Amino acid sequence: MSEIVNKINNEVWTRLAPSKIQGIGVFAIRNIPEGTELFKSQNEIYTYYKLSNKNFLKLLEPIRNMILDRTQFERIRFRHPNCSARLQSFMNHSNNPNSDGKKALRMIYQGEEITKNYMETKKLHPYILKRYYSQRIKV
Repeated sequence: MSEIVNKINNEVWTRLAPSKIQGIGVFAIRNIPEGTELFKSQNEIYTYYKLSNKNFLKLLEPIRNMILDRTQFERIRFRHPNCSARLQSFMNHSNNPNSDGKKALRMIYQGEEITKNYMETKKLHPYILKRYYSQRIKV
């Protein structure tokens, strides 16, 4: 199997879909083990991949479908599926989240919506501001 196929099959775990919680959400396209980094290669916006038809068919079906939704089939030249959107910005809040916004906190099952606790982010905010201002005063 090609190096590109292995890379993409090992890095793409999620897709966007309508959410029962609110608007659009992030969903698992397959089971995601605890500790898995959810959004690798998101910053590869200028990298394009090219695969033969034979290698393209070796991509997992949900990944192939995402690529085909965004690419002309005759020109199997595409960007990494994770770089098409800032997926974290579509994550909905849960008081009992299954991710911290970057990694899976527990096994996440195929079709399950991936959530994060917005309050955890807000708890850090005053600390970050205090640190920022204390550093600025010393300068």
